[in-house]
Amino acid sequence: MRFRRPPRQKWFYPFILCSCSTLGYVAVTSGLRDAELLRAGAIVFVMTAYSIHGSWEAWSARIDVDQQGVRWQEGEHGGGLFWKEISGLVRDGAFLGLVEKGTGRTLCLPFVTRPLYDALAKRLRPLAPEQERVLFAELPAGD
Repeated sequence: MRFRRPPRQKWFYPFILCSCSTLGYVAVTSGLRDAELLRAGAIVFVMTAYSIHGSWEAWSARIDVDQQGVRWQEGEHGGGLFWKEISGLVRDGAFLGLVEKGTGRTLCLPFVTRPLYDALAKRLRPLAPEQERVLFAELPAGD
């Protein structure tokens, strides 16, 4: 089963891009001097580049859970583990992670939603109820 990032997380960056466009338009039409216009242009450029990269990562993020294991991709970063390589789930700050058998290394997933967590908890031991409450405290019921 394939899981995608929730829409409210995907649409964050396009709003930033619109703001960058507005800032650029205001800077050009406001009659700034050359040095001020250059500074404003540099700020708008950096914000635009950051937003395009963040938007690409948010829209490309996916997690696949199937009979073989768990695979994830976010932008150019990705990974995966077979079920036999996973010893359990762990909450790592605001993220959900998979604990690798043998090394004990935690691999954080790019995002977490309730349906994704439920699919993983069917195969692995779920988190303690208090950890679940903390993990999903800020998520609306639909995410």
